[in-house]
Amino acid sequence: MDKSDVPNRIWKEVIDPSSRSVYYWNVLTGETTWQNPVQDDTDPLPLIEKISHDSKVVIDKLTHKVDRIKFFFDEINLIHDVCDYLRSEDIGSIKELIERSLDGLNQLLDVATPKTKSFNKFLELKKFLTEQRNYLKNNFDISDEVYDRIKDVSEEIERNLETIKRFDVNNDHLLDGYKVYMEKRKLEPVDQPNLLESDQEKVSSSRNSDTKDSNNVKHNKKSILKSIHERWNRASEIIDEGELEDVRVEPKKTKGFSFINTEDDNPNLVPISNPWYEKED
Repeated sequence: MDKSDVPNRIWKEVIDPSSRSVYYWNVLTGETTWQNPVQDDTDPLPLIEKISHDSKVVIDKLTHKVDRIKFFFDEINLIHDVCDYLRSEDIGSIKELIERSLDGLNQLLDVATPKTKSFNKFLELKKFLTEQRNYLKNNFDISDEVYDRIKDVSEEIERNLETIKRFDVNNDHLLDGYKVYMEKRKLEPVDQPNLLESDQEKVSSSRNSDTKDSNNVKHNKKSILKSIHERWNRASEIIDEGELEDVRVEPKKTKGFSFINTEDDNPNLVPISNPWYEKED
């Protein structure tokens, strides 16, 4: 039986819910029209009519066993031809999906950094899709598992493409500059590999500041000790005053203090023979 018997037009009446009018819908092509399509008498009968009509009418006229067997296999061949027709359409859509996915992968590989985890993953996906494309060149059948895998890969590629589309399309100079920076960094010697360049600059600047501050520490040590000694004496004087509630501390005003040298002058404190700031290191 010729494959031209495969139906290509099946129209059904459908009611439009908004206008409550009847329109016609082609269940195979998805075409819709308000006019009643004129069926061409030369067109073959649809598959449903072919099976139902011929089975009920023609088979009643068959009396010989051989004729019945022949009719049975003719029906099987018709179903086989229809399945081939539908499968060929599915294979065509799968091929188009693979081609779109490969084009998207090429875009991702152009912007991905070589020898990275993402780059290697894109290469594996490209190898898988290329193998399936070559297989479908000479075969018209594919397993459901492989088909689901192709769809998952296509969706993953689309998600990655949406990510890179968020960036400006004129950012090629930025990517090129980054690649140059990475190549230059590979050639530069690194004294401390565990530190970033910014951290190394901080370390070097801190070392320079430490050497400068070491001299300042020695120079300011005596003045710091002197200030501590004066604050100590100021605190001891406040403690020794009789009425604490009348004490008024004015931090901005300075007053000369005599050093406490005897226990009679201040029995609450340990006598200090020499001030701290006059001691030599």
